[in-house]
Amino acid sequence: TNTCAPGVVAATCTVSATFTPTSGGLKTATVTISSGGTTLGTVTLRGTGGVPAISLGTTTLNVGGSGTVVGNGTATLTNNGGAPLTIGTILVAKSANPNGNGVYSISGGSCHVGGVVAAGGTCTVTIHLTAGSQTTGTLTVSGVQQGTTTPTYTATRALTGR
Repeated sequence: TNTCAPGVVAATCTVSATFTPTSGGLKTATVTISSGGTTLGTVTLRGTGGVPAISLGTTTLNVGGSGTVVGNGTATLTNNGGAPLTIGTILVAKSANPNGNGVYSISGGSCHVGGVVAAGGTCTVTIHLTAGSQTTGTLTVSGVQQGTTTPTYTATRALTGR
């Protein structure tokens, strides 16, 4: 905003700016104060935009199951960063385990492709394991800062089930 009216002589006036970054990192801008075509001064503005920082947890998620019994487990995606994340992919993959015949799939949760996880927010992914022998895998969730296309932020979590 600017309370300095053109052509009006005033002892003081106020110029204010709002910082609303659309991406992370250092941002700069310059405000130039002039009168009658003469520059009276400049002010450099600086601010740092936040970025998403996502996690699915640090321990292996035991999806459960036993022999002919299926298993289910829920992982929580947490965005501890300073900007919202738009989810681009949610993948679950079985590890190369020739002795394990269980199959993982995503069966629900509040996280979904195209969904937004606010800064400080969470969502969940529910993983289903078909009946079978001991099987390991990995859950991966990737996305970008809301309103951008790069860079990509990724979180993974190891899975196990029986």
